[in-house]
Amino acid sequence: MVAITLLTISPGVDTLLVIRNTARGGIRDGVTTSLAICCGLFVHATISALGISLILLQSAWAFHMLKLVGAGYLIWLGITSLLAARKGQPLPINGVLEGVPAVSRWQPVKEGFLSNVLNPKTVVFYMAFCHSSSLPATLLY
Repeated sequence: MVAITLLTISPGVDTLLVIRNTARGGIRDGVTTSLAICCGLFVHATISALGISLILLQSAWAFHMLKLVGAGYLIWLGITSLLAARKGQPLPINGVLEGVPAVSRWQPVKEGFLSNVLNPKTVVFYMAFCHSSSLPATLLY
């Protein structure tokens, strides 16, 4: 419980995504992103409980592909954020900007869910706590 609590409150990609989406779309988008991230955690817990993540970790190719897809998604999120900032789009106040189309209600769900499900560190974390077998060090890097 201590390890889970410390990892939950420590900032990471999910925390930055919640902050960004809250600044962009208000508290509604921040809460929606948080709930989507939690749904991603349930996916990891289910996969781990079924033993599928053990197969993923034992296959260096599959784990490497997950890392590449996850990194690609984070790069895409970063580029779209930078492009929006470069266009000079101001941050909304209370999630509303005049003349700027609102973000779809599903966008924070999609971003939160995918950023968590495609995060290979979460797979390793669940494997470390759910299975007693040791992980090969080469898979972690």
